[in-house]
Amino acid sequence: MIVHVNPASLLMTVRLSVPASFINVDLEIEASFDLTLIAHGMGDKVFVLFCGEEDGRFRLCAEPLINNALSDDQAACTEWLLSALEALPDAAKTLLPACTRRVLDYGFEGGVEEIPFTCDVSPAHLGRMVTLDLSMRISVYPFREPDPSLMVE
Repeated sequence: MIVHVNPASLLMTVRLSVPASFINVDLEIEASFDLTLIAHGMGDKVFVLFCGEEDGRFRLCAEPLINNALSDDQAACTEWLLSALEALPDAAKTLLPACTRRVLDYGFEGGVEEIPFTCDVSPAHLGRMVTLDLSMRISVYPFREPDPSLMVE
């Protein structure tokens, strides 16, 4: 991809090399009841992006916090979230089957390069996802051209 930037009447041509890449895994849960017990049950193992009511439904969205940090390691993120769900206190764990949606959403930056990006989910992780009745979603975000006003000469 070629980007033309024109700051202060100076025409520059820049070739961007932006490979596709893994961003993160989000845990998304939806139910007709409050999900705070599940969020609290995962404790500091996750960063809760949202936990509350929205459009008459309750939603929980969280990302794994591995050693108190976000991670771009797909296998580690998957392992961490599965372990957090499996380790829920019984009161929170019994709520999971009643949830209407339980999803691990794998996020990827689409990039602009022609080289394909691959990411494997192990059979062991897939088996644990089935046991927890989790769906898997793949979200690929399109490349966004840089804002020319933010480019440095």
